[in-house]
Amino acid sequence: MQTNIMTTPADKTIRMRYIGSDGSSHDVSACAGESLMQVATANRVKGVDGDCGGNCACGTCLIRIDDRLAARLAPAEKEERDLLSFLGRRGPTFRLGCQIRVTPEMDAITAAVVHE
Repeated sequence: MQTNIMTTPADKTIRMRYIGSDGSSHDVSACAGESLMQVATANRVKGVDGDCGGNCACGTCLIRIDDRLAARLAPAEKEERDLLSFLGRRGPTFRLGCQIRVTPEMDAITAAVVHE
């Protein structure tokens, strides 16, 4: 007896591009549920360190997302907004990568590391 396994959207590999702090371009693959910080650190994107391990406490995963993605994401929660404000970054395109989970709808997005 053969079992057919259907691929669900959550199983889909999501393609995305990071622009590192040195200007280098990284075309990477991600899985739904990973954070943008996890994807960047796993792919050694220069400028994303994730020093606090994704706990929204350090700002070392500060990125700028494209307008298309920013329009589809829920707004940053208070803790993230407070840290972004402390870092002097305001607006919907500045986010902490640790606070954004990859979804299949993010296929082909671009995220740029913010130069400090």
